Amino acid sequence: TGAQGRLDDFGSCGSSYAAMISLSASVLPGKSNRNDFPLDRNRVALLIIDIQDFMSKPAAAEKICNVNEKYLYEQSLSSALKNIEILLSSFRRMRYEDEASTKKKVKPEIIFTYLEALTEDCRDISIDYKLSGPLLSSLPTPSTPATFLPNISPQPDEIRIPKTSCSVFLSTNINYVLRNLNVEQLVLCGQITNQCVESTCRDAADLGYFVTVVQDACAANSLLDQEHSLSNMMGFARIINTEQVVQELSHSKVMHPPQEYPSRSAPCSGAKITVLKNSRPPILSLLLALRAAGVHFLRYAALDCTNGIRCKAVPLKRLLSNPDLINLQVCVAEACFAGMAGFCDGILNESGFSASNVLVLKPDLDSIRILPYSPFSALAMCTLHYQITGNPSPLCTRNLLQKVIDKALESLGLAFSVGAELEFVLFRSSLDESASPEPVDYSVFANMITLDEQEGFTVTLCKWLDALDIKFTQIHAESAPGQFEVVLLHQDDALRLADHVVLAKETICACAKTYNLRAIFLPKVFRDQAGNGLHLHISLRRDKLNKSNKMMTSENVFVDRAGRYGISQLGESFMEGILDHLPALISLTIPSNNSFRRIGQGCWTGSSIAWSLEDKEVPLRVCIDANLGYATNVEFKLCDACCNIYLALACILSCGVEGITRKLSLRSMVDSSKSSGSAETKVLGPNLKTALSCLRKDDFLLGVLGEKLNKGYFAVKEAEIEHNETWSLQQELDAALKIS
Repeated sequence: TGAQGRLDDFGSCGSSYAAMISLSASVLPGKSNRNDFPLDRNRVALLIIDIQDFMSKPAAAEKICNVNEKYLYEQSLSSALKNIEILLSSFRRMRYEDEASTKKKVKPEIIFTYLEALTEDCRDISIDYKLSGPLLSSLPTPSTPATFLPNISPQPDEIRIPKTSCSVFLSTNINYVLRNLNVEQLVLCGQITNQCVESTCRDAADLGYFVTVVQDACAANSLLDQEHSLSNMMGFARIINTEQVVQELSHSKVMHPPQEYPSRSAPCSGAKITVLKNSRPPILSLLLALRAAGVHFLRYAALDCTNGIRCKAVPLKRLLSNPDLINLQVCVAEACFAGMAGFCDGILNESGFSASNVLVLKPDLDSIRILPYSPFSALAMCTLHYQITGNPSPLCTRNLLQKVIDKALESLGLAFSVGAELEFVLFRSSLDESASPEPVDYSVFANMITLDEQEGFTVTLCKWLDALDIKFTQIHAESAPGQFEVVLLHQDDALRLADHVVLAKETICACAKTYNLRAIFLPKVFRDQAGNGLHLHISLRRDKLNKSNKMMTSENVFVDRAGRYGISQLGESFMEGILDHLPALISLTIPSNNSFRRIGQGCWTGSSIAWSLEDKEVPLRVCIDANLGYATNVEFKLCDACCNIYLALACILSCGVEGITRKLSLRSMVDSSKSSGSAETKVLGPNLKTALSCLRKDDFLLGVLGEKLNKGYFAVKEAEIEHNETWSLQQELDAALKIS
């Protein structure tokens, strides 16, 4: 951490010298955060706020008529008091832990601050208290001093500081006392959370203290007050629970000042200092932020090989009770991911799976997003792991894509930038199930009428995608009736782009339903109209460190303006690798019977093994940037929303990388207006069954999938072919509408 670097400047002096370094001196502006500074018993004080007979006994409730405030005594306070007792016991134990060796008591400090006036008539109390009703305007006085609860009362050598204001820092000399005690960290608990606790928290933070608020040891008049206040204090303090405080203190070492300060020129011997390491608070902070945003559930999601989203929801409250279990919450049967066809949750014998094994879904914390269409839920994309060993499962297509990305970077120094075009058709919902579904219009490509009539849908979709941090560059009417295209901005992280495709599809469907519409991603919807694709735009890059300014720069190495076609040798080999495996590859990228209805001459999808420059009738289209005037990426057109995007993208990229590794030469460019369907180009197979046969013969792609995944994939796809091989286009559309 940044603090680690500062301490290392003094040499390897051991933990004793670390105790002499101020925490504030260890802060790196703009880089350090509160979670870098776990509790240190040598620097911390427990500050118990307003826990006294005057405010905390049930009898005090008789003076309060507000029904909401009775929540304080009937629910909130009773729970908080139990946790304050735990905190107090833990801090006291720490104070005497080292007494045997030092012959004196050591930190941490314990401070009680409580309401008590300096004068008998309370004339010295704050104006705020004088205006706050009979209870707070008549505080305990010198002749009738404050008393404490039996189990939460000061012991000898524990500090008492009476106060007459909401914040203890405004009406007392506590700041002077804390500085003299060399206290830098404050642990706050007590009542009322959104009043005295919050005021003290803000003032302490502004004065330079590292503040920790113990959320389950604070009490408020209502649950809403409690949650809002904790949310407000997140900008000033760490918000953690009693259990975490106790654990942090127990891991903190007792440190003793050295006899002499070590010099920089003569560092102490011994191991390097390791400080300020705490992996738990960042997860807790994330969970608290979700709770503050009103989230009640975290959904764990992963795609099976048929592109079905397998998902379970865990109450956020359960995760907050033990954040360390966030990776161990959700298990799903292994067979669900490559042993069941999309039309039925029944294990296929040919898949080789049984009901005996389960996989653990581990969330990618960077992928967590609050769902704008289900605002009480957040969703995390997950990887699949074996329950006992914790190793990644070969059935995890998300992990497969990450492995492909990592291998390309390690072996070739290459990374990928990927964008996507999502096409779908909007249908009107009808209460009459016997009525034929109707698209929202019968316009043509790039027609303004579609945008005018569906502006409510497009505006809401834009807001929702923005809330999910999914950036798109265009939305427009496509060629078929009611058809739209959404262009997702390219991502330098191909895995993140795949996540965006999954989330964008879900968001589009949810947005459509709010307008009584249905979004259909079925590849072929109308017999004589264009279909729905999921076109992928791919470029290659190398990231380099600029030695002069230490900044990373990115170079698009797909481009070589001096090269043939304006494409680099790397780019050409990458494309040829894809073309070389295309007959088998399409079994993974257009993986349904319906998908092949979209493919053919005149459909702008490509139906042969060919490439060209800015020609929409070939599977691989090299795209010229309109602003730059030269080629920057290649579009892979034989992909649709039936595919598992992680699996499809992993295989496309793998084929391209293999082409680079083998240094393949790119075949000649075709002109579709002259040579489509001629002997010059090989036509792709007519259906999924043929593509699967090609996949069985493609040892390279079988190796990418691995034995377990390819066995399950073949079983699932062959079952799906058999199930709907005789279906008409209308039957396929009806089935898609039922699940949309």
